[in-house]
Amino acid sequence: AKASPGGIARLLAAMQRAHAEGAGNLWGMTAVIKVARRSGQENAADGSGPVVPPLAMSAFLRAALQHSDSELRLNALEMLCVHAKQTESPTIQEMALVREFLSLNMKSSSSHYRQRTIELLRKFLMRLRISRHNIAMRARKAIRGTRDTKSVPFEAPASEVLALADGADAFLAWISGHLTAALFPGASFERHLTALELQVTVLDVWFPANARYPDSSLLTLKTSPEDDAAAVAVLFRAETASAVIDTMVNSFDNVRRQALEVLMRFPAPLPGIEDRAAVARLLAWAQGMVGSPRARESDSGALVIKVVHLKYVKELGWFISPCPSGRDEAEEAPLEGESPSLYFVRQLLVGIDRIIAAARVKFESTFGSSFAQGALLALRQVLPDLEIPPLLGGSSSAADERIRDLWTSVIHGVLERMRTLAAIAIRAMAGCPPERVGGSNGVRAVVVGGCAVSTGLFGSMYRRADQEGEMLNTPHSMQQDSLDQTQRNEAPTPSGVPPSSRHTHVETLFGQEAAAGAEEEGDEEKLARLGPKEQLLVVSCWLTLKEVGLTLGATMGAVPLDSERYLTRPQLIESGNLLLDIIFSTLHNGAIEKARLGFQRLCERLLRCPRAHIRFLPSEWLDRLLE
Repeated sequence: AKASPGGIARLLAAMQRAHAEGAGNLWGMTAVIKVARRSGQENAADGSGPVVPPLAMSAFLRAALQHSDSELRLNALEMLCVHAKQTESPTIQEMALVREFLSLNMKSSSSHYRQRTIELLRKFLMRLRISRHNIAMRARKAIRGTRDTKSVPFEAPASEVLALADGADAFLAWISGHLTAALFPGASFERHLTALELQVTVLDVWFPANARYPDSSLLTLKTSPEDDAAAVAVLFRAETASAVIDTMVNSFDNVRRQALEVLMRFPAPLPGIEDRAAVARLLAWAQGMVGSPRARESDSGALVIKVVHLKYVKELGWFISPCPSGRDEAEEAPLEGESPSLYFVRQLLVGIDRIIAAARVKFESTFGSSFAQGALLALRQVLPDLEIPPLLGGSSSAADERIRDLWTSVIHGVLERMRTLAAIAIRAMAGCPPERVGGSNGVRAVVVGGCAVSTGLFGSMYRRADQEGEMLNTPHSMQQDSLDQTQRNEAPTPSGVPPSSRHTHVETLFGQEAAAGAEEEGDEEKLARLGPKEQLLVVSCWLTLKEVGLTLGATMGAVPLDSERYLTRPQLIESGNLLLDIIFSTLHNGAIEKARLGFQRLCERLLRCPRAHIRFLPSEWLDRLLE
């Protein structure tokens, strides 16, 4: 549509008078102002200035930003944030209006509204950043006496322009403090998520090199060390880092993940956590959460361990143990040629070994921490960040071979612990129906602790009854008759126990362990507060099986498969068989689904592997399944 010259200006003037008299239409005025901006008719035809004076425009925008209609608020915000020239600096009035808008719109329940708000504010912040950079660059050139291509010296910016730069600095300090204050304990999900997403946006605009998807127009800006130092002092404060870390202990996955995105953009070391003592306190807190039976706390602890690995181990090269030793134990020293990341993972495996040792002594003692779920989750979070040395095209010196040997040992240790944990958890959850226990098809049943758990399809890697070695002391050493009764939802009754005193079979098995000393009675009381023992057993084991499947998938995604140096064909077959055994030997849908995801990840890697003799392993598994 065409606009007649001067027509929009007269319409704006009439609507301005109506608005001043209290009879104006905010929606109509918003639409006319947008058309005037696109057609370049904001100013009067006689050149006397804008049709709507700045003060009147500010009052109109304030009324629109405070309106009850969310779409009208977004339209007014767009008028503030978007400008035809990206280098045009926002005015002091516009910055003030954006402050008012953010103060009132941090907890909208509409995801579309939050997303649109962040998109518009990103454009506003980019205008602020680019214009602030241009003003500072002109001022530096004027001070140095730099001349342009026509040998004309650059003029110093006017005082009004310099005031805009100071206003941009003040706005940056305000928004940093405002977003930090929004992360208070007990804040709503919407407020937390909006504050964290805006925090990511601010950091990506001011430090685009650290952004996941940087803007090309920001990467070309050449800032002075003084400007960078000022932005670092404002954005990367100890209060902000502490608030974001505390926000990671949140019931919502999106909030925890967004808090991780914020910390990923912080420099190393994190502000306020700059020495080894502070890192040790942070890790002790994280380990306490990793051992929690609550999913949000164990996930938060694993994410904190991931942050420590990225910031202090990978970037700073510190040798840190994520599983602190006891008071009477000294931390293990790094091996010769061992990298900080390798040492970190090896200490994570030491922590898993402690859990396995506790399960061998008294399986019930691990229920308070959901067995090994938290430790495996922490390992799974760290695995994608590892930089395992490549096998092809790498150096072949003695030192490099030593490093590859250490990595090979750790990778094999991860697989061995996955097999051990799966054996314990599957045996404890051995309530599979009799027809799915091996033996009906002529294959000898694989017996673990007296209970057949293998489907007979893939040759379970769990220990057979005739193998040497001490059997794990787990509570579910059931016979086939117990399995039959479990399938019918009946409690197996020990011989000689009258019907009136029957207990469930888990209660019976726990009864012998429960009657020990006062110290053990304290453990009993703690477990009683969490829930019934049967429920704790099932939850602990299926969460551990879930993490076994996901951790195996993450391991296969992190390890190079272009050679047999790290993983041989038999080990890959064993890993696939382990995942299939979890799928076919477990009746818990969650454990089956997570094992399926791990098996899918393994098959994807195998199908893309250059080694022809393992590329067809998924086809072999499929053939055996179809048989």
